[in-house]
Amino acid sequence: MEKKDISLVKLGGSLITNKKLGSYAQRALDEDAIQEVIELIFAHKGGPMILAHGNGSYGHPVASAHKKRLEGSPWDNEAALAIRSATRELNEEIYQRLVTAGLHIKRFFTEDVLHQTSSALEFNAGILEQLLQLLDSGSIPLLYGAMINAPGGYEVLSTEALLAELGVQLNSRIKQALFFSDEPGIYDELKSVIPKLQVSELSDVQKRIIRDLPEGTADVSGGMRHKLAMAGKLASNNVPTFIGRPSEGAFHGKVGVGTWVVA
Repeated sequence: MEKKDISLVKLGGSLITNKKLGSYAQRALDEDAIQEVIELIFAHKGGPMILAHGNGSYGHPVASAHKKRLEGSPWDNEAALAIRSATRELNEEIYQRLVTAGLHIKRFFTEDVLHQTSSALEFNAGILEQLLQLLDSGSIPLLYGAMINAPGGYEVLSTEALLAELGVQLNSRIKQALFFSDEPGIYDELKSVIPKLQVSELSDVQKRIIRDLPEGTADVSGGMRHKLAMAGKLASNNVPTFIGRPSEGAFHGKVGVGTWVVA
């Protein structure tokens, strides 16, 4: 039986960029947060990891500006090119900082990793084997959410959805998923962090998030409700998933430093 030793680690866009800025022209990295993550990665001794990042103030304003399309229809070439350019720019910034710090990083452009068929996400030929080979050699694959090819055009793939699909396809090796954010975890109605949520409880929490969402709030990749849905997908496949701020305790499965979603 294979050892479950791989951690799926997401660096949220709101963690590594200032997502509150209103436009792509105002995009900015949070250098302190990125340095904190680098130090955590160096300190981590708990096995291999796949690293992925969100797009924050780089990708979201561009995607929102192009969201004038029929609901449910694919994105067109103009939108896809603009969003891919913005997400690749951030990926280059993150990649350079990780490599300069001395980490052994192998990055992948999202459209080279998987695509959308008429019925499901599908990894491109040989990608899963390549990821495992890199992990077993001590390298860290770097991925990110972006535009992917889909029937009739393109679709947005969130970083959480990408990691959730990896959690399913590489399930025998995946130990845990860590969704690092600028928020300390999922709040209850009294604004205290919930230390542990079972999959059966997620529906009620998602309904409360919808109810409490400020009018006019939007997030192209789905926001916290989508994050919980993907955490639920992972947990349902026996991959406990953490949502909260970066910490060494999260790497070791510590309860009380954020919210764990479990089966």
